[in-house]
Amino acid sequence: MQQVILYVVTIALLTCCSDNASNNGLMSQEQSNNIKSYIALERAKGKGVDVRGKFGANLSGMKLVNVDLSGIDFSGFNFSNVQISRGDFTKANLNGANLSGAIIQDSQFTESALSSVNAVSANLQGSTFTKANLTQANFASANLEDADFTEAIIEGADFSYAKITSGILRGVQGSRVNFREIDMVGGMFEGAKLSDANFLGADLRKASFKGSDLSGSYFESSDLTDADFTGCGLNGVDFTGAIGANAKGLVGAK
Repeated sequence: MQQVILYVVTIALLTCCSDNASNNGLMSQEQSNNIKSYIALERAKGKGVDVRGKFGANLSGMKLVNVDLSGIDFSGFNFSNVQISRGDFTKANLNGANLSGAIIQDSQFTESALSSVNAVSANLQGSTFTKANLTQANFASANLEDADFTEAIIEGADFSYAKITSGILRGVQGSRVNFREIDMVGGMFEGAKLSDANFLGADLRKASFKGSDLSGSYFESSDLTDADFTGCGLNGVDFTGAIGANAKGLVGAK
């Protein structure tokens, strides 16, 4: 009798665990589809979407395409190693979420809350973060190629070693942002307000900083070949050891 009870309890525990993750700890495609169906159904009913209450906060390994996740509370969620293409996170709350190792490409994060998000080594290529709040966000070593951060708040954010080639940071605002050794060839910082930013060793060839306020920022050993600093506020900026061949707007800068 005791063996039968033990067997039943064991099966129940295994079933419970499998509800949230497959054997390798990641969500299965079936589980991912269930989440997408739930969201679509609740929206069709005109009801609020409570992913946390229905599925929990661990969505690691979830795989979705063309999904509407706008306005949902994902604060503190685990999105590590998810694969999402053309997802819409507009005005979603992802404060403190874990996106490490995630692949979320060509997706919308417009006006989303992403404070203290962990996106280390994430692939967010082609995604849009217009007017998003990225205070203290960590994008270290992330792939942000062709990403758009227009008018985003990036106070204290970390982009060190990230690939942001052809990225757009037009009109971003933030102090003490870490851009150490980023690859941002051809990127646009026009109209940005970035005081005390760290661009140590960054590759900024052909980048445009037109009309930006870079007061107190640090460009030591960065490559500024063909970069454009026309009309920039450069008070206290350090260009020690920087390569500035054909760079515009640096007359008199140290």
